[in-house]
Order: sequence, then C-alpha cells, then structure tokens
Amino acid sequence: MSILALDRIARINELACTHLELDPDEITDAALFIEDYGADSLGIIDFVAAIENEFSVVINQEDLPQLVSLAAVYSYLANLPIS
Repeated sequence: MSILALDRIARINELACTHLELDPDEITDAALFIEDYGADSLGIIDFVAAIENEFSVVINQEDLPQLVSLAAVYSYLANLPIS
C-alpha cells in the first residue's frame, strides 16, 4: 500500500471540513463521519464527489460503505492511482 502525501491528506481534511461542516480543530483520523460527527448521507455524498473531482478518481459505489472515517478514506485512496 502506498502512503498518501501530506498535502493530499491536508486537502482531504479540508474537503471533509467543507462538505461535512466540521471545524478543522475537531477532526481526527479515526472519528466516524456519522456516529461521531453526525454527518448526514447528503454531506457524505458531497464529500465523496469532491474527492473524486479533486483527485480525478472514481470511487466505486460498492466501496462507499467502507469510507466511514478519514483513516478509511486515506487507506482507500492510497490504493488508487491519483493524478
């Protein structure tokens, strides 16, 4: 598994804050989007779409249920070719 560059992680965090309406000081890699942040499904879909646009990737619909935290998003994206 490759490691995401720190600038990509920072950008993912920014996207999460914007689309999930989070304060940058409150996010952690392990916190769960729905359970810990109270994110709704529309916010999560917007967040995933923003990731796809930002990094020119396609996230398969069947993989969406595993993207429950920032750590899970980092891990998933580390296995995709990102431009």
